[in-house]
Amino acid sequence: MAKDGTARGNRVGNMTNAGRRPAGGMGPMPGLTMPLIGETAPDDLPAYMSAPQKMGGELQAPAVYAATTRWLEERGCLGMVSEQMLQMYAMAAARYIQLESMLSDTGFLGKHPTTQKVIISPLVQACQNQMKQVNQCWYPIWQTSQATAAARYGGLDEDQESLELLSSPFG
Repeated sequence: MAKDGTARGNRVGNMTNAGRRPAGGMGPMPGLTMPLIGETAPDDLPAYMSAPQKMGGELQAPAVYAATTRWLEERGCLGMVSEQMLQMYAMAAARYIQLESMLSDTGFLGKHPTTQKVIISPLVQACQNQMKQVNQCWYPIWQTSQATAAARYGGLDEDQESLELLSSPFG
């Protein structure tokens, strides 16, 4: 029992599994299915992914989406990544490309608005932040492709590798 009178914790006699999931996991959720990426063609993407940009030019999200879908299909895990995840990655990557294009046009340096001194362009930090978002969106997609490859080819047998290392003539 805690000082405030509530029963918390995991000591003997207290609630043993307080706040944790049941041991069996959540299990399947009836009526909810995750849409598969193969069900959507690049023509059916949301309008915001190819909307005209204020600065002119096109947003590259449909091209990134198509390239990523092709990459996943080559690895046999196209249906294992949700459509929303791919769309988020495509938009993040397209925004990064757009920021890099703007940075190439304007350069790395700018003027401070009040002092007029030379400063690093705010686009540099925006590019860095956007690249972080791209990586965060890419990581689950990459993990899915790795897990699929490991399941397809069998995981690494660490015991076998250890035996091979120990029995090598140089070891």
